[in-house]
Amino acid sequence: MPPRTAQVFSVFGANTPVSSIKGWIGHALGAAGIMGALIAELALREQWMPGTQNCDRVDPELTVAP
Repeated sequence: MPPRTAQVFSVFGANTPVSSIKGWIGHALGAAGIMGALIAELALREQWMPGTQNCDRVDPELTVAP
């Protein structure tokens, strides 16, 4: 099991879905933190998970948002 997968599982449990917005917003430098926080708040409020853009290789042990 890759180290990052093991870390996610140890903190959040084995059925935690994983997503990344970096493919959508790129390297936003200082604005990345606030943009990530806003999207996380929206995802929690709307019970929605952003898809993972430009992901071509998925760890089969993780649940990744399409």
